[in-house]
Amino acid sequence: LTTTAGLGCVVFLVFGAASPQVDYEEALLMQVVDLSESPEVFSEPSTPQSLALQWLANIDEAEVDPDDTVRVETRYSLAVLFFATNGPSQWLDKLNFLSDTHECNWNNEEKGVFCDPETDLVMNVIIDSNNLRGSLPVELTALSSLKVLNMADNRLTGTLPSWQYGVLESLFLDWNTLESSIPHSLGDMTQLKDLDLSSNMLVSTIPEEFRQLLQLETLNLANNGLTGTGQMLADLSSLRHLNLTDNAFQGNLDFLKDLPRLESLDLSSNNFKANLAYEKFSSMTNLETMILANNEIVGPVPSSLGKLTKLAYVDVAQNLLTGTFPWYAFPESKLTSVLMADNLFTGLLPLDIFRFDFLEVVNFDKNHLSGNLPIGIGGSTSLKTLHLAANSLSGEIPAGIGNLQSLQDLDISDNAMTGTVPDTLSNLSSLLLLDIHGNSFSGTLPEGLRFFETIQRIALQDNNITGSINFLCEIESKPIISADCGGSIPQVNCSCCDICLI
Repeated sequence: LTTTAGLGCVVFLVFGAASPQVDYEEALLMQVVDLSESPEVFSEPSTPQSLALQWLANIDEAEVDPDDTVRVETRYSLAVLFFATNGPSQWLDKLNFLSDTHECNWNNEEKGVFCDPETDLVMNVIIDSNNLRGSLPVELTALSSLKVLNMADNRLTGTLPSWQYGVLESLFLDWNTLESSIPHSLGDMTQLKDLDLSSNMLVSTIPEEFRQLLQLETLNLANNGLTGTGQMLADLSSLRHLNLTDNAFQGNLDFLKDLPRLESLDLSSNNFKANLAYEKFSSMTNLETMILANNEIVGPVPSSLGKLTKLAYVDVAQNLLTGTFPWYAFPESKLTSVLMADNLFTGLLPLDIFRFDFLEVVNFDKNHLSGNLPIGIGGSTSLKTLHLAANSLSGEIPAGIGNLQSLQDLDISDNAMTGTVPDTLSNLSSLLLLDIHGNSFSGTLPEGLRFFETIQRIALQDNNITGSINFLCEIESKPIISADCGGSIPQVNCSCCDICLI
């Protein structure tokens, strides 16, 4: 028996009388040949398609009836997937693939192939984090009832096939090495609700056909090389989660006003140029997370953003924002994180910050804030991170800072603060980072700091602190300590400091 590829068909050349096994293989071939992009794939015995056919015809003891088209196509396409992604040698868990059992049992109850119990049609193929290597085969289109396809976190390469899935609802191919552009055929999968192609090597623009994905609720295209604008997404009014971070998208943010159901938005590390005018966000009454960091967002933060009453996490760091942040406009019970580092904010740090019930993170590093820290700084019971480095803050550290019982990270480095370090800092028993370097603090360090229990880093250098800080050597967590303990006449005495500067 030999085969030769013709135009659009494969011809069997049989010498002598055909055996039943030859007839069986030929019957199987006739069922599956149209699933491949070209019949020529069967002319080479080492292709995934040839290997799958040979297994199905000569090794598989299930001996599927060739007239059972759905069963033949299903079993064959799954076998092609196994061979195309180096299943025999690379899969961490073979998941019962190519066993004699029904293909609906090719799983380990968590990963693998899962079927509708009434029809035995494949509904879910979940093979994430299993070291799949190679290209995705177009033959998977044979799984016409597929609703979930998850092959995330593998080592898949090549291009995305032009699959035609009419009922697919969830497609997860993130954390692979897929390249080229997004196929236009994805836009024809109009039942899609979840699409994650993040952390690949995709390029070009979002296809025009994406406008058809009216059921889409989650779209993650992060960490690729995609370009263009977000305008192709303006019609996706069902979107609840949108992540385009770390691409090369550009243009304005006007497309956002047509996405009223958004709950989380991450457009960070792109080239968007826009302001935060409220009309772009006014329809997003469900928005909880807004991440626009590392773009070219300009102008002030409008107080009208406070009308987004569910907004909890705001990150607009590394932009060109000006003015002051309108803390007064936001509900006290919602904000948890405000990250505004590396902008052009000015003015005082308001006492309003410390009235929020659930605020955990405040980061205004690298701005132009001035004035003193507010006397009532200790009013928050939830604050864990307070970063105010590289501003123009002055005055002393208020004693009330010791009331921030949840505080873990305190960074007020590179400012113009003066006075002594208050004893009340030793009350911060959860502190992991204390960075006060690059100020004009003077006097001796309070010995109560020896009672820090979990601290990992203490930075004291570039101040006017004097005396011995050897008591810090008693801290059980053995933090990394840097201080002005260098030179022939050190400013402070420290026998355990990791970094001594002059």
